[in-house]
Amino acid sequence: MNDYLVWVDTSTKIASFHEVEASDLLHFEQYENFMNYLASLTAQGYRFQ
Repeated sequence: MNDYLVWVDTSTKIASFHEVEASDLLHFEQYENFMNYLASLTAQGYRFQ
């Protein structure tokens, strides 16, 4: 089973695929849910690092 992780900082609108201080960790077990969430962040103007 794969785990999909993303750290999200809502104050700076940045999402990261590695641990970032002052960001919230979100964990997904299903790839489809993870990708849908990333698409929603993109639509909200989030940047990725």
